[in-house]
Amino acid sequence: MSDKDKNGLQRAIGASYSILGALGLFGAGGYWLDKYKGNDNFWVVIGLLLGVVVGLYELSKYILKK
Repeated sequence: MSDKDKNGLQRAIGASYSILGALGLFGAGGYWLDKYKGNDNFWVVIGLLLGVVVGLYELSKYILKK
């Protein structure tokens, strides 16, 4: 495997971890907030949507980075 392929693989792994991390972090925060406030999945949905937005932002930073 060439150095260029390794660099691309590392960038792809980093991007996937940032998306999964944002979804996990904001989803868990929303779940905790729902349990704390006694709501039905309202904050989980908001947290997951916010996680998608943050994850896509981080992905765009990886893609547009040269």
